[in-house]
Amino acid sequence: MARDERKRQVATAIGIIGGLAALFLLLVMATGLPGVAGEFFARVAGIVTTPFLLEGTLAIVGFILVILINHWRHQREGDELVYLDEVKDGSQDHPKQAPLEPPQPP
Repeated sequence: MARDERKRQVATAIGIIGGLAALFLLLVMATGLPGVAGEFFARVAGIVTTPFLLEGTLAIVGFILVILINHWRHQREGDELVYLDEVKDGSQDHPKQAPLEPPQPP
Protein backbone atom coordinates (compact mmCIF):
# COMPACT_ATOMS: atom_id res chain seq x y z
CA MET A 1 0.00 0.00 0.00
CA ALA A 2 2.83 2.41 0.85
CA ARG A 3 4.58 1.67 -2.45
CA ASP A 4 1.52 2.74 -4.45
CA GLU A 5 1.37 6.06 -2.62
CA ARG A 6 5.11 6.62 -3.12
CA LYS A 7 4.75 6.00 -6.86
CA ARG A 8 1.85 8.42 -7.00
CA GLN A 9 3.87 11.08 -5.14
CA VAL A 10 6.79 10.67 -7.54
CA ALA A 11 4.45 10.84 -10.53
CA THR A 12 2.86 14.02 -9.15
CA ALA A 13 6.28 15.62 -8.59
CA ILE A 14 7.39 14.69 -12.12
CA GLY A 15 4.14 16.14 -13.46
CA ILE A 16 4.65 19.45 -11.63
CA ILE A 17 8.27 19.78 -12.74
CA GLY A 18 7.37 18.73 -16.29
CA GLY A 19 4.55 21.29 -16.41
CA LEU A 20 6.84 24.10 -15.28
CA ALA A 21 9.48 23.01 -17.80
CA ALA A 22 6.86 22.94 -20.56
CA LEU A 23 5.72 26.46 -19.68
CA PHE A 24 9.30 27.72 -19.76
CA LEU A 25 9.95 25.94 -23.08
CA LEU A 26 6.77 27.44 -24.51
CA LEU A 27 7.92 30.90 -23.41
CA VAL A 28 11.32 30.44 -25.06
CA MET A 29 9.75 29.09 -28.26
CA ALA A 30 7.34 32.05 -28.37
CA THR A 31 10.31 34.42 -28.72
CA GLY A 32 10.55 33.31 -32.34
CA LEU A 33 7.12 34.69 -33.22
CA PRO A 34 7.15 37.52 -35.73
CA GLY A 35 6.31 41.08 -34.83
CA VAL A 36 5.23 42.52 -31.52
CA ALA A 37 4.34 39.13 -30.01
CA GLY A 38 7.89 37.82 -30.50
CA GLU A 39 9.40 40.99 -29.07
CA PHE A 40 7.06 40.79 -26.07
CA PHE A 41 7.94 37.16 -25.31
CA ALA A 42 11.65 37.86 -25.85
CA ARG A 43 11.49 40.67 -23.31
CA VAL A 44 9.55 38.53 -20.82
CA ALA A 45 12.01 35.64 -21.26
CA GLY A 46 14.91 38.05 -20.73
CA ILE A 47 13.39 39.40 -17.53
CA VAL A 48 12.48 35.96 -16.18
CA THR A 49 15.95 34.53 -16.80
CA THR A 50 17.81 37.43 -15.19
CA PRO A 51 19.87 35.72 -12.45
CA PHE A 52 18.52 37.64 -9.46
CA LEU A 53 14.89 37.44 -10.58
CA LEU A 54 15.15 33.78 -11.62
CA GLU A 55 16.45 32.73 -8.20
CA GLY A 56 13.84 34.78 -6.38
CA THR A 57 11.04 33.54 -8.60
CA LEU A 58 12.06 29.90 -8.14
CA ALA A 59 12.25 30.39 -4.36
CA ILE A 60 8.78 31.94 -4.27
CA VAL A 61 7.29 29.26 -6.54
CA GLY A 62 8.93 26.54 -4.43
CA PHE A 63 7.57 28.05 -1.22
CA ILE A 64 4.07 28.30 -2.71
CA LEU A 65 4.27 24.67 -3.85
CA VAL A 66 5.28 23.52 -0.37
CA ILE A 67 2.42 25.45 1.20
CA LEU A 68 -0.10 24.09 -1.33
CA ILE A 69 1.07 20.48 -0.92
CA ASN A 70 0.95 20.82 2.86
CA HIS A 71 -2.56 22.28 2.68
CA TRP A 72 -3.70 19.45 0.39
CA ARG A 73 -2.16 16.84 2.74
CA HIS A 74 -3.82 18.51 5.75
CA GLN A 75 -7.20 18.41 4.01
CA ARG A 76 -6.74 14.75 3.07
CA GLU A 77 -5.42 13.43 6.42
CA GLY A 78 -7.35 15.67 8.79
CA ASP A 79 -6.39 17.44 11.97
CA GLU A 80 -3.15 16.51 13.73
CA LEU A 81 -4.43 17.38 17.19
CA VAL A 82 -3.31 14.84 19.79
CA TYR A 83 -4.52 14.65 23.39
CA LEU A 84 -1.65 13.95 25.75
CA ASP A 85 -3.66 13.91 28.97
CA GLU A 86 -6.01 11.11 29.84
CA VAL A 87 -9.55 11.93 30.90
CA LYS A 88 -10.15 10.80 34.50
CA ASP A 89 -13.93 11.00 34.62
CA GLY A 90 -15.93 9.48 31.82
CA SER A 91 -18.31 12.40 31.40
CA GLN A 92 -20.17 12.74 28.13
CA ASP A 93 -18.68 16.12 27.18
CA HIS A 94 -15.10 14.98 26.48
CA PRO A 95 -13.99 14.62 22.85
CA LYS A 96 -14.00 11.16 21.32
CA GLN A 97 -10.31 11.43 20.49
CA ALA A 98 -9.29 11.88 24.14
CA PRO A 99 -8.49 8.50 25.69
CA LEU A 100 -10.11 7.52 28.97
CA GLU A 101 -7.88 6.58 31.86
CA PRO A 102 -7.29 2.81 31.83
CA PRO A 103 -8.80 0.88 34.74
CA GLN A 104 -6.47 0.42 37.69
CA PRO A 105 -5.64 -3.15 38.73
CA PRO A 106 -7.02 -4.12 42.21
